[in-house]
Amino acid sequence: MPNKNIKFEQVQSIPDLSFHFEHYREPVGLPMPYHIHPEMEFDYVVRGQGYRMMGNEMLAFSNDEVAFIPSQLPHCLVHENQRSDFKPDHSENLVLQVNPTFLSQVLFQIPEFKLLINEIVNIKQGVIFTGQTAEKIKSILLQIDETTELKRIGLFIDLLTCFENTGDMKFIGQEAVYSNTIHKDKKRIEKAYRYILENYQNKILLHDVADVASMSDTAFSTFFSKTVRKSFSTFLLEYRIERACKLLRESNLSISDICFAVGFGDIPYFNRTFKKTMGESPSKYRTTYHKMVL
Repeated sequence: MPNKNIKFEQVQSIPDLSFHFEHYREPVGLPMPYHIHPEMEFDYVVRGQGYRMMGNEMLAFSNDEVAFIPSQLPHCLVHENQRSDFKPDHSENLVLQVNPTFLSQVLFQIPEFKLLINEIVNIKQGVIFTGQTAEKIKSILLQIDETTELKRIGLFIDLLTCFENTGDMKFIGQEAVYSNTIHKDKKRIEKAYRYILENYQNKILLHDVADVASMSDTAFSTFFSKTVRKSFSTFLLEYRIERACKLLRESNLSISDICFAVGFGDIPYFNRTFKKTMGESPSKYRTTYHKMVL
C-alpha cells in the first residue's frame, strides 16, 4: 500500500466509458504533488517545461514529450514559466488514464492481443517514447481529443500497438519501492525544485532551499548532491545559464538585462560563467543561434 507521503489521486470514473481522457490547460505554478493512482497513464506534454519525477528518477522534460506511467508508480511534473517576458504562463497536457483491469479482463480475451496486453500490464518503469512511435502517440491522442466516444475505442486499440516498437521506448527509473524514507526524500526534492524554478531570478542561498526542504544546510547539501548527482550550487548555476540561453534565443533583451533577469548580480561574472559553460560568450551564442535559424 502507498504511504501517507504520497497523495493518492482518485481518477474520475465516468460510467460506460472504458478510459478517462482529459485535455488540461492550467496556469504554471499550480501545485501538482507527488502522487499515485492504480490507472496506467499516457501523458503528452503539448506545452510544458521543467522536471519530471517518475519512481526513483528525476529528469528534465520539455514541450512535445510523450510519457507512459504504469499503474502505482509515483510521479509528478514540476512546471516552469517558459515566457521570455515572465508574464503568467500555462502548461498543456493530453492525458489518458486506463485501469489495467480493462486490459487484463476485457482486451485479454482477444487472442491476438494476449501477448501484447501481458507485456503492457507488466511494465513497472516509466517510459519516454521517442521517434516515430512518439509521433504516432501524439497523433492518436490529438484524434481522441476531437472525436466521438465510440471512435475513441478504435484509437485506443491503435495506441496500445505503440508498445510493439520497443526501440522507441526509453525506460525511466526503477520499480517503486514503498518506504517512508524514499517518498519523504521525493517530497523534499520536489519542494527544492519548485522553489528554484519559482525564485531563480532572485538571490537564492543554500539555507533558503534547505529550509523549504525542512533540513539543515549540511544535510540538505549532502542530500541534494546524492539525489541529483551534482551540487546545489552547480545545479542552480546551470539552470540559470539554461534560462539565459532561452532568453538569448527568444527575446530582444540586452545581455545586461538577461544577466539580472536570471539571477546573476554581476555582468562580468555572468559573461565568464556563460562562456565557461557554453563555450562562447552570450553575444556570440545569440548571433550563432540566429544564423542557424535563418
